[in-house]
Amino acid sequence: MGVKKNIEDVQGKDNYPCGQQLLIHNGKVLKDETTLVDNKVTEDGFLVVMLSKVIFFFVLLLFSFCPAFNLLILCCGFNV
Repeated sequence: MGVKKNIEDVQGKDNYPCGQQLLIHNGKVLKDETTLVDNKVTEDGFLVVMLSKVIFFFVLLLFSFCPAFNLLILCCGFNV
């Protein structure tokens, strides 16, 4: 989480809010509770910073807790 906070401080809270950042290294999304050392990120390596959108998490919650929503999406042919 320290890396995300540093990015937010340097780039600005409006541009890169800490809570919306996803850090990706070697094709894997890094977990907040792990360190760069845990993930074998080296000084000459690189991270991809991607911002998630709040609506994405809302849709995930609906998929997780509302089977009827899953059925609605499948029946209507929406591609989520």
